[in-house]
Amino acid sequence: MVVNMKIKYTKKCTTVYDCYEYTNKEIDKIGKEIVSKRKLKGYKVTRTAESYSNEIKAHKRAYKLGIMRNHSKDADLEENLSKKLEIVYKVFGI
Repeated sequence: MVVNMKIKYTKKCTTVYDCYEYTNKEIDKIGKEIVSKRKLKGYKVTRTAESYSNEIKAHKRAYKLGIMRNHSKDADLEENLSKKLEIVYKVFGI
């Protein structure tokens, strides 16, 4: 578990607040934690830990590049992500 992580879980979405503050190693742990917590809460899980991590990393990179800082500061990880967005997050999150 990552210390001081700020995450909100709902049935349709998981929000990671201030995702730019985490290291990539911590983000990988957060991705695994999200899958685990969503299952414990009985929420649907349609993505892998890697998919969640890639989206968080993409938000972090966008924030650090100054791209839409108000939006990229936090990551809203929706379930049922399209394959196109999955690819974008994978490429941009590297």
